[in-house]
Amino acid sequence: MANSPHDALFRYTFSQPAHAAALLAVLLPPALAAAIDWSTLKLCPGTFLDRRLRRQQSDLLFSVMLGRRRIYLYLLLEHKSRSERWVALQMLGYVVSIWKSLWRQRPRPRRLPLVVPVVLHHGKGGWTAAMQIVDLLDSEGVSAEVAAAVVPLQPQFRYLVKSFADCSPEDVRGMAISVLGKLTMAALQFLPLASPQQVLEGVVAWAELVRQVMSAPSGHEAIEAISHYILSTSRVDPEVLIEVVDREIDREASMKVKTAAQRLREEGKAEGKAEGKAQGRAEGQVLGAIR
Repeated sequence: MANSPHDALFRYTFSQPAHAAALLAVLLPPALAAAIDWSTLKLCPGTFLDRRLRRQQSDLLFSVMLGRRRIYLYLLLEHKSRSERWVALQMLGYVVSIWKSLWRQRPRPRRLPLVVPVVLHHGKGGWTAAMQIVDLLDSEGVSAEVAAAVVPLQPQFRYLVKSFADCSPEDVRGMAISVLGKLTMAALQFLPLASPQQVLEGVVAWAELVRQVMSAPSGHEAIEAISHYILSTSRVDPEVLIEVVDREIDREASMKVKTAAQRLREEGKAEGKAEGKAQGRAEGQVLGAIR
């Protein structure tokens, strides 16, 4: 799976159970969220999922206790301007893959655990894809009587979705999630395709939350991750961003931006060298074939 800036920030924040628990508690139906023991939330290894099913997406799988039973919460990030038609089929494939992985374990479970699939969507347009398998079935021209007999024999599956397309900055600020969670959600939704001036205005508008994150354990690391995302997905001048952060937030935060900018430059140089070596090998193979 490609490690895009969106994936990297999403995974950095929400692979941490403390941040993921607060977000999932908001996304799930209230009755389910209230029944879960969130202190038992654990991140599952990525090997639970069949790699052949993975696309250019970022996903996280958690286990948690619901009463005396352990269930699984599958969180998928979709960072696209348009929702894709076949997500319901893909999500069903992911859930079946989770069940198969658990079924292969020893001792083999007597029953399959509950899996709750959730799509987290960031983009300009709202979510329009089918949310259940039945909406993808081709029953055109089939009588109502026959459809009533056949449709129940198909997989009955649906997933939850939360789209931030219609959310305002105030909506994100008001979410009952961690401060780093709010900054991450705001960055994923509002920064891509924003102009440099809009990015700088956003940094100023969210300055107080940045200060709160900085004061928390691992806060400096978190601000570096946010800064890396800003610089990776926008056209803002790093030096201008450093200056604004230094003036509007504090010196320590601006140093984290500076560190992120330096890391991006080093990554660019490393990628350039790798591409150069690959091109050199390809040219050598061509010359060898000619000779």
